Amino acid sequence: MITHVRRGVAAAAALRLAACAVALFVAELLALTSPAWSQVPTDSDLARALGEEIPRLMRVAIVPGLTAAVIRDGEIVWARGFGVRSVETGEPVDEETIFEAASMTKPVTAYVAMRLVERELLDLDAPLAGYLREERYEDDEGRYERLTARHVLTHTTGLPNWGSEFEAEPGERYGYSGEGFAYLGRVMEELTGTALEALVEREVFAPLGMTRSGLVWFEECELNGASGHDNHGFPEERRRFEEANGGGSMATTASDYARFLIALMDAQGLSEQTVDGILTPQVPVTEWESGEPNARVSWGLGWGLEPTESGQAYWHWGNNVDVQGYAVADRGTRTGVVYFANGGNGLMLAQEIVGLVTPEPQWALEWLNVPRYDAPEVAVRRRVEMSYLEWGREAGYAKLLEAQEGHPDIVDPHFMAEVASLLSEQEVNGAATEVLARMVTSFPDSADSYAYRGEALMEGGEYALALEDFEHALELAPAHEHATERIDWVREAARAQANPLRLPTEILERYAGDYGARHITLRDGALYYRRDDRDEYRLYAMDETTFGLAGLHRFRMRFEIGEDGRAEKIIGIYMGGRTDESERDE
Repeated sequence: MITHVRRGVAAAAALRLAACAVALFVAELLALTSPAWSQVPTDSDLARALGEEIPRLMRVAIVPGLTAAVIRDGEIVWARGFGVRSVETGEPVDEETIFEAASMTKPVTAYVAMRLVERELLDLDAPLAGYLREERYEDDEGRYERLTARHVLTHTTGLPNWGSEFEAEPGERYGYSGEGFAYLGRVMEELTGTALEALVEREVFAPLGMTRSGLVWFEECELNGASGHDNHGFPEERRRFEEANGGGSMATTASDYARFLIALMDAQGLSEQTVDGILTPQVPVTEWESGEPNARVSWGLGWGLEPTESGQAYWHWGNNVDVQGYAVADRGTRTGVVYFANGGNGLMLAQEIVGLVTPEPQWALEWLNVPRYDAPEVAVRRRVEMSYLEWGREAGYAKLLEAQEGHPDIVDPHFMAEVASLLSEQEVNGAATEVLARMVTSFPDSADSYAYRGEALMEGGEYALALEDFEHALELAPAHEHATERIDWVREAARAQANPLRLPTEILERYAGDYGARHITLRDGALYYRRDDRDEYRLYAMDETTFGLAGLHRFRMRFEIGEDGRAEKIIGIYMGGRTDESERDE
């Protein structure tokens, strides 16, 4: 849970947006019936339907801004922006507004990789360690030695989404991993002697005419970029990616991304044979809960694939929580659609928006299991949350009890944890604690109840209590993934909180300085951390070189000391295992 508060104009605008959505919800659902195309609509019919339906969908789903582009016969036939870039400014989204692409970066990284394969600079089946060895991936079972580019592109690395510890043998099974793409990006830098952002500009953006795209923050992002919003329309702090990441740092427009989709249709920059390989199923994806193979959805080289009447459609989604997107294209029919939304409910609109463009079944969206904007669980939770936000704690709690009695199949621990997260974020006095207490008493035998409350306590900095809840969750369900991922992290924080370590000033002085975008300041006997123009956090020592951040509970840092006794590098450590590095400025 996020504990910072958004006040003033932005919060008021977001609350009005959410309140209007709830008030119009039933009426909109009755009116909001997308055309049931039995065949592909004409361009004029499609433009009219998209122009009418998208704003309605946005109002109901509480999505402040959206941009979309449609491809017909291998050309962009329609592109448009809707809504606002941020509820704080009210500035409109237009066709050139730049959005975070999130995981939709991965197919671009894959495209560059395949260009290097064609030049014989990269072998899909050669161990990546032979090109660039990174110690953090080494393990006792030798899995790192077997990790290849094909494993990365098919999400069969065995690595987690983010983190350096293997969870399976490379090639054993599908397992979505941004970590693999980030590593592949660094390998390609090593192979070409070119920074990844410059490499992608040279190999993709420039030749394809993607003039408003970049892998790191660029000026147009500031001038006409969309800010993220949570699923209630409250604005989030804008991310400014200063380091290229092959798994998810791209910023782009819908029209630019449509040009990239067309490049695959036309085999631009790649041979027909290579594109055929990219769009040939390599591995089946697995179901999120059971781990069983999906009967229809598969993964090619960098793209998800789903069957159509003409062969295989290629697709990908992006989800940075507060900015989301989706793209799908069919090489056989030379049709496609891409959109980006700056709201936490953006993916809920995918079924409707894609359905306006093509009559083909959307098996990928079924597999992703994103709830629709009109799902009952969405409507029930929205009513409870808006009762709290509009009328206060007592009214909200009454509505929660009413929902629990009327919809016992919907109001489960996950539902209550989501409600509590919003109430904590918006500081509805005491309400989050009350909801979490109700969750645990209502579901005392659920490991989820204790794991979710432990998460809330961790975000509030109450590590000892969080540790108790995670331990109880694991007593109820020893393999509980959520608790397992967090318990060691919380145990270390609880230990540091219970036994504060005081380091002398002469040691702290070693660490003060600038490390690229990261800045460490020594003030009044304590170290403070700031990343460029973001918030400042006080550091607390966990050992002589490792520090936690007061108020930032999923990130730590470790200083590496040079021969002169001064820190020469910061290792950023993220909960879940992912790390990054920042060298000290000269």
